[in-house]
Amino acid sequence: ADQLLDDLNISHVRDKQPYQMSAGEKQRVSIARAIAHQPKIIFADEPTASLDRKNAEIVIDQLRKRTRKATLFVVTHDETILEGASRVIRLFAGKEVTG
Repeated sequence: ADQLLDDLNISHVRDKQPYQMSAGEKQRVSIARAIAHQPKIIFADEPTASLDRKNAEIVIDQLRKRTRKATLFVVTHDETILEGASRVIRLFAGKEVTG
């Protein structure tokens, strides 16, 4: 767990309460908690929405590295998350679209 916190650049919030953290720190803590449990399936709704580009790239990298044996469902507007995905389903107005 310590290494995961270091990898996500949030080891400094280990002993903080949620009200003492920024939105991005809270988001990364939530992602760390999900990854640490090593589930078979992770649902991530906009996992990089509250993050600057640097931390978004770190989160994407950690999700890829640490969920290789899991199924990762991601809802996002951030196209960089899609790189390397084995399958991408695009929706528009609730319907699947191609292209």
